[in-house]
Amino acid sequence: MIGKLILKDIQDPYVQENFLRLQQFLNNDIFLNSELKFFEVTFTAAVTNFRFKHNLGYLPKDAWLTGQSGTATVTFNHSLFSKDFLDITTSAATTIRFLAGRFRNDLP
Repeated sequence: MIGKLILKDIQDPYVQENFLRLQQFLNNDIFLNSELKFFEVTFTAAVTNFRFKHNLGYLPKDAWLTGQSGTATVTFNHSLFSKDFLDITTSAATTIRFLAGRFRNDLP
């Protein structure tokens, strides 16, 4: 989450307004206001229900594949995610890159 900008010492009203608009933009950006972590995992063969320890400390709501090697099919088994593990299935050897976590609306 982005900290609050200090506006009280800015004398120029136009500069102050621009900083206020910048603060509003930053507060509304879904990626800046999220708890997402980047991961890279290598699988040397096809795997079903691989339990990957994520160390997030909470149950992730989302996982997005951002890249992979080869032509393997990769499935994030969201219904099997837990506070400690992601569950991943691949159809062949591959290295995957992904983001996992949750958005501000999901925070307790």
